Amino acid sequence: MVDWLATLVPNNRTDADGECREPGIEFSLAELIDVIAGLEHVKGAIAAAQARATAQFGRATVREALANRASLPKARSSIAPQIALARRCSPATADRHLGLARALPGMPHTRAALTAGIIDERSATAIVRETNVLNPELRARVDELIAPRLATSSLKQLTGAAARCAAELDPAAVVAKHERAMAERGVWTRPAPDGMAYLSIFGPLTGIVSAYASVHRHATAVVAGHHETDDGETPADPLAERTHTQVMADAALRWLSGLTPGQACPVALNLVMPAESLLAPKSANTDAKLMAQCRAAKGGSETDGDDSTAGQTSSSPGAHGHPGDRDNTHPTLAPAATRGSRSTETPARIPGHGILPAALARRLLLHGCEPTDPAKPASPQHDSPPPAPTPGGTRLAEPAQVFLTRIFTSPDGRDLLALDATARLFPPRLRAALILRDDTCRTPYCDATIRHADHIQPAADGGPTSLTNGQGLCARCNYTKELPGFTTRVLDPQEGPEAGRHTHVTGLTTPTRHRYLSVAPPLLG
Repeated sequence: MVDWLATLVPNNRTDADGECREPGIEFSLAELIDVIAGLEHVKGAIAAAQARATAQFGRATVREALANRASLPKARSSIAPQIALARRCSPATADRHLGLARALPGMPHTRAALTAGIIDERSATAIVRETNVLNPELRARVDELIAPRLATSSLKQLTGAAARCAAELDPAAVVAKHERAMAERGVWTRPAPDGMAYLSIFGPLTGIVSAYASVHRHATAVVAGHHETDDGETPADPLAERTHTQVMADAALRWLSGLTPGQACPVALNLVMPAESLLAPKSANTDAKLMAQCRAAKGGSETDGDDSTAGQTSSSPGAHGHPGDRDNTHPTLAPAATRGSRSTETPARIPGHGILPAALARRLLLHGCEPTDPAKPASPQHDSPPPAPTPGGTRLAEPAQVFLTRIFTSPDGRDLLALDATARLFPPRLRAALILRDDTCRTPYCDATIRHADHIQPAADGGPTSLTNGQGLCARCNYTKELPGFTTRVLDPQEGPEAGRHTHVTGLTTPTRHRYLSVAPPLLG
């Protein structure tokens, strides 16, 4: 099928003017739309086939565990991780695929629509999610009620229809679902392109709407020129050509951080970048000058351009709260350099978040480093303070601390070289090295934040506490690794894919004897 699809609409080579040099099968505009629509139907049919195979795999795994008198909970726990590896998705996404596969047999109309390609996998998953609190009889009733709308409704419309039917048929179950959701409230971050990130707050509807209205109201006042003040006397910064949404974002982050204008945020950020980029010659009069001022003011260490350099920036403990109040939930930032021909604009990397241009990385490291004049109050930045100002009025902006730590890489800068320790638990420095090297969970396709420093060969079996025998995993994947039938080992360079001799490669084998490779990402690539 894959080979046939590759020939369905061939990639004809074109010349400089965009004209086909090797015309193949010519489709009319209507035929091309028919091909696109037909392939969309095929996606639904494939998703239905995957769901049937997933459900059968789950049943077969349970039957095999019962026949072998193995642990049934452990057998069930191994189903989703294997589905995740096969579908190249995270274990959490595999849970949703597994839930869909188990629910579809009891929802004949939804299953038929998916098999025929009338709806896609997202729509079927949404219907199952909104009815997962109902018993099988009521779920089948919802399936019957929304059947006439399957072919004509959008994803949002189908989701709303399923939710409304579920609330009407069993309101008590929907209320109980809300109570469970309340217990799962929390805050998360996830990376975004271009050096940005998302901050997500999962909470009750009333609280979220109220918080949004407060930020919106504040931004509206700023845009209208009604600037609030820090202490009743000092005006906040003017609008400064910001848009309404930019003011909302600035205010929300300031209020959540509890900062006064000009105050450095007490957060550790680990940034990986070469020393050539960190101390770029062309920025000697700006970035490097500020860096020297930071080292002079805060006692930071000098760097050596021949070694890899890890840099850490954070505010002084006295700047806000107590030292233990710092936010350590995010991956830390760390700069690094290598011997060889590296450009002064070689991008930096934030473990767990992605790539930053060198100029932006320097700006992050140097932000807040310039010592302030104690005789002058801090100049406010972009927006006004939180609704309840800190007693005592405006505080002086304090310079951030910048710590530079040398790390050593392979000559090409791709891999972090070995560290070793004799402790049973990974020491803080070695744990930090694992996070720098692995970036996110090392289980293929997971990409979750690293939570556990894991011994690939268990310490109980004599596995050393070393960088080579360690890997960063999320909590779920670390527990999955201990299930029967799952094994992980470090591969020699000749066993793995084409990679450098220092590249850390592991092989993960599942209970079905399928093997998946996990290659550490380039440190400075």
